Amino acid sequence: MKNKQLRRYLSAGALIAGLTVAALFAIPAHMPPFLDEDGRVLPDSIAVIESVELNGVEQWLFIRGRNVNKPVLLFLHGGPGTPETAWLFHYNQSLADHFVVVAWEQRGAGKSYTPHIPAESMTMEQFIADAHALTQMLKERFNQEKIYLVGHSWGTLLGMHTAYRHPHDYHALVSISQTAHAAREEALIYEWVLAQARQDDNAKAVRQLEATGVPVEGRLSLADLSVKLKWVNHYGGGAFYGRNGFRDLVWVMLKSRVYTLKEKLLYFRGESFSLEHLYGEVSAVNLFAEIPEVQLPVYFLHGRHDYQVPMEVARAYFDHLQAPHKAFIVFEQSAHGVLFEEPEKFQNVLVRQLLNGGQNE
Repeated sequence: MKNKQLRRYLSAGALIAGLTVAALFAIPAHMPPFLDEDGRVLPDSIAVIESVELNGVEQWLFIRGRNVNKPVLLFLHGGPGTPETAWLFHYNQSLADHFVVVAWEQRGAGKSYTPHIPAESMTMEQFIADAHALTQMLKERFNQEKIYLVGHSWGTLLGMHTAYRHPHDYHALVSISQTAHAAREEALIYEWVLAQARQDDNAKAVRQLEATGVPVEGRLSLADLSVKLKWVNHYGGGAFYGRNGFRDLVWVMLKSRVYTLKEKLLYFRGESFSLEHLYGEVSAVNLFAEIPEVQLPVYFLHGRHDYQVPMEVARAYFDHLQAPHKAFIVFEQSAHGVLFEEPEKFQNVLVRQLLNGGQNE
């Protein structure tokens, strides 16, 4: 009798658990609208999640702006394969008061990931073509002759190449944590993080880092890359200055409504897929030789304590780069996650530099 009762309880528990999981999977993604004091949607606002076809592949956009007549800002996420949509709309909400913010999840990443993405299409050339195609769509849709281009980390490579090819499409390029020369960067990162581990008497970290060895011409295996990033974050040179901010970012993502539960579960699969196919190009980058000049204004925003993309190399490339106007702005309390670590300053810098001509900077 007791066994039958126990089986009934277990069956009921399994049924409840199954229904709960099914219900969680059924919750749709949501972008909250802009409302007036009476709870009505502001007539000129936009808050949508939608797909577009870019060069034969469905890709997703998250568009948010209080007024569709404001300048368009196209955000190029980091990685490769690490969309920052949930974090962008969590930490940088007020950007949508000044711009129509378009967060594009690139092919093979985030909401744009499917196992059917052609592996041979995961190249810098293809991503430049996708960015160009999307830019034309946005210019036509919002009736604007030019838009703003903002990239973070990997997005700075894509942004620099796209702006170099198509400068007349953009008012300006904003590069956050500009990566410019993989070999120089990786050597500096390794030297710094190994020194941190030794100073901390962290035998485990020293052992693991020494096992990866000094990066050869900017290249590590993906397994060794993961080890390096783990300890860079541990010592506060990664996502957040002075502490491991990875948990904070994961928590923001888990709470976010911009993704379904299924998309959250697939997020890291897209990240792995993208990194696997693009890391070779990323590890060989040398913008000093590839792009010595651009024909539009450029703004470099960099965290003083960034050891995921060391500021020393970014500053050297900035000094090397020729542009009609340029500015290098340091965030003193940031590492790699400038826009999430000092969001108020980040937003103020964008508004002043891009819309108000750099007043009071």
